[in-house]
Amino acid sequence: MEDSALRKQFGAALRQYRADERITQEELARRLGLTPRYTAGLERSEHNISLDTIDGMAEKLGLVFRLDARARSSASSIEPRPDAPTAQASK
Repeated sequence: MEDSALRKQFGAALRQYRADERITQEELARRLGLTPRYTAGLERSEHNISLDTIDGMAEKLGLVFRLDARARSSASSIEPRPDAPTAQASK
């Protein structure tokens, strides 16, 4: 697995979350307490962030980050926390 494969998976999952929520990168950045430029870089897998940072971001968004460790076909995903209100309900 190439070095950036996990970053690409995380960036894709973050982008998918944003698309599902129908929010801009600016809104996602606001929710995360980050700059829009940095958030865009996360989606493009330009930043090597720690698992603790990913966990903190997921918590801010009311999500659970799950990493499936399997032989060379690992997949990551971001899912709603079971106890979190839905985004649609909070709008």
